[in-house]
Amino acid sequence: MTIYSLYQPTASGALFAAFATSAPFAQAVGRLRCAIQGCCHGRPVVFAMGINIKHPM
Repeated sequence: MTIYSLYQPTASGALFAAFATSAPFAQAVGRLRCAIQGCCHGRPVVFAMGINIKHPM
């Protein structure tokens, strides 16, 4: 992003603002994808609202 802002006439503040607003959305989509795919479950949770993932076999 920094290299791009050096070569483009766009104001760097606008570029960083666009990144700051889109980065949390991209992170949320990645977390949902990971939960649906089941590649990384994280730590076990003993909580009523936790997601219980069981192997289908």
